[in-house]
Amino acid sequence: MKPVISLENVSKFYTSAANVVVGLDSIHLSFQRGEFVAITGESGSGKSTLSNVLCGILGYESGEMLFEGRPTSHYDSSDWERYRRDHISYISQDYGILPGATVMTNVVSALRLAGVQKSAAKARARQVLEELELWKLRNRRASRLSSGQKQRLSIARALAKPAPVLIADEPTGNLDPENSAKVIELLAQAAKSRLVLLVTHEFDEVKDHATRHIRLQDGVVVVDTALRQANVPEELPQVPAKKDPEMSLFVTGLQLRSRPVWTMLMTMLFALTAFAVVAFMGSFIVALDDTNTRIYDSSAFINGDPCRIVVSRTDLKPMTQEDYAAIVSLKYVTKLERNGYVTDAQYAYRDGVDYTTIREDKIFAIGDNTYNKVVISYKVHTNAPFLQLVPVLPEGQSFLKEGRLPESFYEVVAHVDSGYQVGDTVSVFFTNYRYWSKNAKLQFNYTVVGVTEQGSGLYFADDVGRFFQHVAHTHGNGQYYQFLPVYDLSYMREQFADIPDFAMPEDFSYELQDGECFVHSSIAISQSNKFDLSTHSLTIKVPNVNLKREGIDPMPQKNQVALSTPKEWTLNYNDPYTNEEITRTIGLGSSHDTELFTRLIFVNQQTFDDLCWNEGSEQVSLTIEHYAYTQQVLDALAEAGYLGISPYRLGAVEVDPDLAEHREQTMSICLLALVAVVVLQIVVLRALFGVQLAPYRLLRNIGLVRRSAKRSILWQFVLFTVLGQGIAGVALCACVQTNIEKVTQMLPYLPPLTMTALSVVHIAASMTAAFWTIRALQKQVYPVAGRFVDLQMDEEVTA
Repeated sequence: MKPVISLENVSKFYTSAANVVVGLDSIHLSFQRGEFVAITGESGSGKSTLSNVLCGILGYESGEMLFEGRPTSHYDSSDWERYRRDHISYISQDYGILPGATVMTNVVSALRLAGVQKSAAKARARQVLEELELWKLRNRRASRLSSGQKQRLSIARALAKPAPVLIADEPTGNLDPENSAKVIELLAQAAKSRLVLLVTHEFDEVKDHATRHIRLQDGVVVVDTALRQANVPEELPQVPAKKDPEMSLFVTGLQLRSRPVWTMLMTMLFALTAFAVVAFMGSFIVALDDTNTRIYDSSAFINGDPCRIVVSRTDLKPMTQEDYAAIVSLKYVTKLERNGYVTDAQYAYRDGVDYTTIREDKIFAIGDNTYNKVVISYKVHTNAPFLQLVPVLPEGQSFLKEGRLPESFYEVVAHVDSGYQVGDTVSVFFTNYRYWSKNAKLQFNYTVVGVTEQGSGLYFADDVGRFFQHVAHTHGNGQYYQFLPVYDLSYMREQFADIPDFAMPEDFSYELQDGECFVHSSIAISQSNKFDLSTHSLTIKVPNVNLKREGIDPMPQKNQVALSTPKEWTLNYNDPYTNEEITRTIGLGSSHDTELFTRLIFVNQQTFDDLCWNEGSEQVSLTIEHYAYTQQVLDALAEAGYLGISPYRLGAVEVDPDLAEHREQTMSICLLALVAVVVLQIVVLRALFGVQLAPYRLLRNIGLVRRSAKRSILWQFVLFTVLGQGIAGVALCACVQTNIEKVTQMLPYLPPLTMTALSVVHIAASMTAAFWTIRALQKQVYPVAGRFVDLQMDEEVTA
């Protein structure tokens, strides 16, 4: 019968820097199917070396090993891998099973690596497991089996594979006598159809079954004895298999399923590193914008909201509905204020938050009598919110949650969190630091007619915007008039009746101009004389107001409004405590004990519409999603034919040294942290994947070729990278949903292209670790490349 394996003068040496150790010395052996060969010898005699050479795990230095009559000396690493996969079944002393995989998976894996289809592999695995009484344990993890069960599983896997050679390296070394006897019997049964080579220290336990005994000593065969007639080989089980299967994906799934804790750990590690790359690099990119280190100067615009952009037409004409629609449709624009000037005025409606109520108890002594007086005043905080009108929203967005939009100056929409509902009345203070004096304020009572979930606070009607937008200058003294719409005088008195420092007098001096009523009044008396003038006569002599109009334009331009005023006003009233008649002269612009600021001209609604350009404003104010989008929005506005400026950019010109230093420190820390994360990612991943190389040694012994092994590692890195980045993305979204400030402020600076670049950084670090691991795999698990030469014999002879 033709030998399966023949060794002709084969030698194997182990070399080091200092010496050479002989593993095998000119071995001559041949083996046939049907033999059950026991290979014995003392430790270091060459038993394991012989079995590893026969398995193709180790190469040899000289001689020739023939398989089925064909030489193997020309084999390269790929040839040896196919040799192990197709022709060798291997049983190691330490079982060589995958502890995290189930009994069934361990057996199926050997068949799948040999190219057997999944269904055929499962059928063959069941047959073998039933023969070895392991079928009931098929779903149990191998790590939970007893020593005897583990060894039987190792044999089951070897028997399931239709290989002509089965090599067992001391398979009974860890078993008790009873289990050892069972293993020997199983191997003897296997020898009926294949060549079985058993390496053992205990010849006695195998002598009743072995057909041949070989003993080695110092790498030389000293005994080669036939013990009994070899079996007439039976046919091997026929299991259809592919010739050169690609099993990288199968091995990837096998590794992940058999190590669930490790898989979860790696997924979390990749997610953390991906999140860290975005966090540190994102913080670095945010710090590149030095605008945050600058101090805002409010001389140009009171409202320096970084998300505000002021827009006008290039021809400076009033905006139309078409302009509103075009501007609000731009990317990153969240809303549009039709009257852009209003966003520099402020309003206060929350006592203790936006303004403070001050109660003062004052004592007056008149002769022998003292009088107590409670004086109530209101102080508007400088951080009170800026005015906002009912905005124009992008198409498809709804503003109201319930109710309706305001239809007059004295109606308002409230945010759901403000605490107001439809029908409630809210008292509001207005202040305008651009045109009014520091302590000047107006109070109005507003009716809530709608509720919204947009933004925050209160939203006023367009009339309020036009009231603040259209200011008429007097000539010569720098004073201002503003037009305020009013339905009738009784309504106006009701609005102002409860304001201590502003009460409407009973007698008004007014005149008719073109059939329209103009009511003139001062709105603030000295803070030191807060008298209720509603019960006292107040006579104000006011000159005529002349409105000059040209053509048919119903809306006068600012320079067409001519207002004149006397140099001083005279107030006559009685002191409520002394009943003394007092005459006080209020000088315009005087800094005496009386302060006079913006005067109101109360007109009816139609006159207000005519005077305040009801058809549109020449300036609108946008709110964008984030300051980081400012330049993109400005560019889009310019491309659409509009003029736009950022008040924040315009006003933030002076650098704060402390903020600038903090910015530089932040950039340095983020850059160093990013480098540290990338380096640690590479090193830690390499270390953790290095632990996974042990299973690859087991898989190599049962037929895993190097190409599939390398690809499986690459697949795992790719899978973990994708999962990690996906989890990191979900985490970022969760941070946005929970309004974590650091993340929400950072993400706008990371457009898709930048996020892609950060993803590439993370992928590059992962792939670096992957190729480092693949190199270690090739060096530690697949060291054979061509003929494995430990010693250059020719050079030694020449020397």
